[in-house]
Amino acid sequence: MRRGTVSPKKRKRTSSRLKADDIDQIISYVESSPGNRCKSFLELASDPFRHIGVSEQVIPRELIKRGYQQHVALLKPPVSQKTIKSHKGRAEAHLNWTHEDWTSVLWTDKTWVEDGRNSREWTTKNVLRFL
Repeated sequence: MRRGTVSPKKRKRTSSRLKADDIDQIISYVESSPGNRCKSFLELASDPFRHIGVSEQVIPRELIKRGYQQHVALLKPPVSQKTIKSHKGRAEAHLNWTHEDWTSVLWTDKTWVEDGRNSREWTTKNVLRFL
């Protein structure tokens, strides 16, 4: 090494604070129900896995290593075959309606207001499973 030159220090690689069993336990909890998939990382760190003693930054880091990410949840669930049949039957029943028939219908606007809460829901999914 020459005099006057400084070699950069290598970053120390820190080991995970979570054991593989702890991560497996978190994954099985998240995948067990749709409600659990919608929990934030802070909720996971503070409520069901408080005994592990890690912050909300450690859990997403370890889940990302295993292929999990959080995405915005769908606002509406996918359409089922039962719903398709129902809508198709209603459409066929009203196929021959005239303009006067449609003007006699009372139309309403279905709106909802959610006060004081972010309306965007997040869900945790394993993106590697869909590749």
